Amino acid sequence: LPSSSGAAVADDLGGTFAAADVTDAEQVAAAAALAAESGALRVVVNCTGIAPPAKVLDRDLKPTPLADFERLVRINLVGT
Repeated sequence: LPSSSGAAVADDLGGTFAAADVTDAEQVAAAAALAAESGALRVVVNCTGIAPPAKVLDRDLKPTPLADFERLVRINLVGT
């Protein structure tokens, strides 16, 4: 994401950074196209994932807000 430290890490390594939301196919395609400008793509490492501090049900048996659960599923399952 643009808010990550990816640009700084890429600068330190002499690489290129392309911010992309893994739940947005167009952003991922643009990031892959940018990477392909440097040469043929032969390896992809996908390590997207989040682990918010929440349970499906809390101690009082109240569920995590659905929007939070949907975000987790979109990033961890759909995005990867």
